[in-house]
Formats: sequence, structure tokens, C-alpha cells
Amino acid sequence: MGLVLIKPQHQTLDLIVDSMTFEPANPTASDTIKINITVKNTGTATAGSSVLQVNYDPGWYTRLSVPSLAPGASFSGLLSWILSANSYTFTATADKDGQVSEQNENNNALVKSLVVTGATNQTTNNTNQT
Repeated sequence: MGLVLIKPQHQTLDLIVDSMTFEPANPTASDTIKINITVKNTGTATAGSSVLQVNYDPGWYTRLSVPSLAPGASFSGLLSWILSANSYTFTATADKDGQVSEQNENNNALVKSLVVTGATNQTTNNTNQT
């Protein structure tokens, strides 16, 4: 009987920012803006815990702890802000501190822009006629 050799499968880790969405999509300065960010492990091995960092103009940032993720698993973080009227660039970076040794360290960031317009003023014209 012949000997059968089984080559071990190479396990990889790869965390990406899979999505970043804004609600409302076209906010005004009076809106609370919800930002939903999803980190996904696209590798074939379980990734240990890590940090998701979200940067936005002008130099502000916040950090979220991401738990250990099995292959194909995702983590969603929800942030909310009220921002003044302006154009903003948001950069979400998975594994910001390099805690997970990944197959590809160059695909960890997702950049999106958001325009916040001035607050809308709704006035009511009440006229009393006698």
C-alpha cells in the first residue's frame, strides 16, 4: 500500500473594512449622523482582537475595539455625530495598531466623503383673519 502525503493548508488572516454607510445619506447640520462600519475577516484563520480607527477632518478620530473574528465573520460598529455644515472625509482603518499579522496589510482602509449642508429652517406662516 502506498503512502499518501497530505499537504497542510496555509492559514491566512486578512481584516478589511467591508463597508461604511451614513444615515441620513444627505445630512444637514441639525441631523444626528449615524455611521455604520463593518470589519470583515476575509482570511482562512481566526483573527485575534484588534482596533478599528475612524479618522475625519480636521484631525479628529475615534477608536473601537474589534473582537476576535472567525474566517468570514464580521463586526459592525455604530458611531454617531452632529457635524457642522462642511465637506468631510472619513477614513476607517481595520487593525490600526497592527495587532493582527495579516496576509495583506495594504487593504485595511476604506475612505468615504460626506457633505453636511446647512440646517434647514422651516417656518410657518400663521395668519389670523377676522
